[in-house]
Amino acid sequence: MKPAVPPAPPTGMGRNNQPVLPKPILPNPVPPAEPPIPVEQTTTPNKLTQVKPVKKKRSRRSVKPWAWSVFCLSALGLVGGLGITAFLWLTNLPPLPDCRRISPLSADMERLYCAREAAQSGEANQLIAGVKLVQGWSSTHPLYPEAQELLNQWSAQLLAIAQTTAEESGLDRAVEIANQIPENSTSYANAQAAIAQWQADWKQGEAIFAKAQEALKQQRWNEAAAQVPALGRLENNYWRRDKASELTQQVLTEKAARERLKQALVLATTDEPDQLGQAIALVQTVNPKTYAWPEAEAVLKEWSQLLLTAGMQRWQQGDLTAAIALVHHVPLNLEMEPEARNLVRFSRAHKLATQHLNPYEPSVKEILSLMEAVAALRQIEPTSALYPQAQAKIDDWQSQVNDLAQLQYAHWTASLGQRITYEVAIGQAQRITSDRPQRIRAQTLVAHWGQQIQRIEDQPYLLVARAQAERGTVSALQQAIAAAQQVPLGRALRQEADLAIAQWSRQIQVIEDKPLLDKAQTLAQQGKLSEAIAAATEIQEGRALYEQAQTAIATWKAEIREAQIAQDRRILDEAASLAASTRLTLAIEKAAQIGAGRPLYGEAQAAIAQWEAERNAIWEAWENTPEADTSYSSESYSAEDDGYAE
Repeated sequence: MKPAVPPAPPTGMGRNNQPVLPKPILPNPVPPAEPPIPVEQTTTPNKLTQVKPVKKKRSRRSVKPWAWSVFCLSALGLVGGLGITAFLWLTNLPPLPDCRRISPLSADMERLYCAREAAQSGEANQLIAGVKLVQGWSSTHPLYPEAQELLNQWSAQLLAIAQTTAEESGLDRAVEIANQIPENSTSYANAQAAIAQWQADWKQGEAIFAKAQEALKQQRWNEAAAQVPALGRLENNYWRRDKASELTQQVLTEKAARERLKQALVLATTDEPDQLGQAIALVQTVNPKTYAWPEAEAVLKEWSQLLLTAGMQRWQQGDLTAAIALVHHVPLNLEMEPEARNLVRFSRAHKLATQHLNPYEPSVKEILSLMEAVAALRQIEPTSALYPQAQAKIDDWQSQVNDLAQLQYAHWTASLGQRITYEVAIGQAQRITSDRPQRIRAQTLVAHWGQQIQRIEDQPYLLVARAQAERGTVSALQQAIAAAQQVPLGRALRQEADLAIAQWSRQIQVIEDKPLLDKAQTLAQQGKLSEAIAAATEIQEGRALYEQAQTAIATWKAEIREAQIAQDRRILDEAASLAASTRLTLAIEKAAQIGAGRPLYGEAQAAIAQWEAERNAIWEAWENTPEADTSYSSESYSAEDDGYAE
């Protein structure tokens, strides 16, 4: 094994940042007999390190240069810190006063500061408090200049607030605020002038408004309405804008109230119970704040008493239904006998129980109305003669409340629109047995929800059918019809399926018959109307295009008829011209060219008959003439001899 070699010491840095080389390792180091002598180590390139002895000197330890820099910086920092601290201590303001703890015993400076802070809110009370604080300070007060400036500023703000108050809300508050402005304020004179102006405007506005009120009481509507523009001419916004608008609305309200009262008086003249009930209902719509209300209230009490009397008589006669109908419109706030009040309560409860009645869907309003009706009947005392009927109604309506609550829960469940929710809703509604008051509505809802389930089950058939029908071909439409026919008869969607089947069948007929109609129209455009009619006639009755084909056939027949009329008219005109020249035989032969079935056939036959009669008369006259040649007879008469008849 090789002898262990001690590791070389790491290379470091010596004094003055000079590199220190490691000492050479000698092969056999001998312990020094004397203390080591300090040496200077130098490095010479390409030479061995030389070790030279250094002479031992005794001298004082020198001071490092950077130590003086550190000392100077420390001293400068200490002096600067002391200076800054002293400056901050000298310039630091005393703490601000706590305005929450201010009192009359506090210093004027603190009170003025808090008043100024409070006045920044712009509220009248804070401004008034600030004014009261400084208005009594004399000119010798140290804070007088600042206080006087604030006093004028706050007074101007108070005057502005008072002006706004006078324009919007009222005179009293505006005058109260303006009177808080002291005499030593620059705004005092303006405030007093403003108060005088406000009071004058207010007095004028009150006079105009009072005149309008008197006119309204006397029902002089035009005079009352004339005060609106008078208010609009005032300077004050409160009267010009707010009160003018209020008076306009009041005139309309008063006129409406009087009109309703007149209508009610007309209805009540018949003394019929139904008419009285309508009159009471109309009077109750009169605004109680109108001048018409005292008169309306008087007739309301009178008519209500008449209905109460009639209702009590019917009730005593055993006709509770008629009694309830009579007192239906009687208000409960009128003075009446206890039993009459119970009858009115019974009538009101009956109205509540039926006002939101829905024969189909239950509603929360209906449940609440029934509960309110039950609460109204519970106010009828056991000593009342109506108590047994009230208890019977309470039991009935309470049962309806229970059933409606069950149906309402089922309705909410069904509203989710899923098959399972419909089934759950049906199960809940079927719990209402046939002896319950809401059984009919429950059965109706069960049937409806059953149809909804059928819709969910059969809807896929229609979806498939419509998807196939979108292609528009005959085969696709036939497939769509076959798919829609899978909806069974009697199901909820069967009617919708039948409508779709009819539509698709019509589309098939259109596709099949359209070529025939197109062919007929093409022939008609070519002038071949008879052939066009024959082609269109092939479209059979009951087909989709049958009506369209018949319309076209009628048009073409009319065109043929017009052409025949024009052609035959020329023939008739020629025949008539021949007949006019007594060539009757030729005229008859010409008119005979118009065959049967043509439009002018009847007219031609009538002309022929007339001309034949004329010709026969000529022949007969000729035969009876003595000078006539007996050898010349009607048989030998020809068309060329027609002119000889003259």
